[in-house]
Amino acid sequence: FLGSRTSGDLKYHLIQEKKTWFEARDTCRENYTDLVSITSQQELWNITNIKGRFTVWIGLYQNPWQWSNGDKSSFQYWNTNEPNNNADDVCVGMYFEVGKWSDFGYNNQQYFLCYKEKLTLVKEKKTWREAFIYCRTNHTDLVSITGPEIQKQVAEVVNASAKNRVWIGLHRERFSGYWFWMNEELLDYSNWGSGIQGDPLTDHCGFMDKGRNFTWGNTCCQALFSFVCVN
Repeated sequence: FLGSRTSGDLKYHLIQEKKTWFEARDTCRENYTDLVSITSQQELWNITNIKGRFTVWIGLYQNPWQWSNGDKSSFQYWNTNEPNNNADDVCVGMYFEVGKWSDFGYNNQQYFLCYKEKLTLVKEKKTWREAFIYCRTNHTDLVSITGPEIQKQVAEVVNASAKNRVWIGLHRERFSGYWFWMNEELLDYSNWGSGIQGDPLTDHCGFMDKGRNFTWGNTCCQALFSFVCVN
């Protein structure tokens, strides 16, 4: 690392190893939470206080632009004449000294910036939907588990639960049968347990089970469990 900085509930990690955008995203998901999302001028200022004169990948990609965690991009801070609308330039890098953004081809190799979120175990028992509303009202969201490192972090939090089953932000679309996270991202990483998946016709909400080595299962969304929020 060249540096790290804690701001509020997030800790940023600057990785001094050049990778393509997708390699950088996967590395962040395996070891932290994701590539960084920048949603305000204040957050940009916090990040650029990590000193350096180089370009780093951030989590913004495609056009229309969105963050790698699935959020839409409302705050943007483009350099002059950027984005240049080149069809191949679908990923975004930030020049650290000034914080300005430019679009690049995804196979370019850059340093990159990861972030790690704060997780909160809410021990009050709620239905899955009640847990979802509580997290969005009081924190950010029910937790999404997009890689082995965040799986490990959530397991450490769930270990403090008095009961085995704890809601996570996993839900199944009733008609298609596909599983999604709360940001509507499809499962890329999964950790389903053996023999604990519920009825595919009625059990549409996902939980983590500490009694089965922190693997996942699904059950009726009206069940009452503790849950993990993310900030």
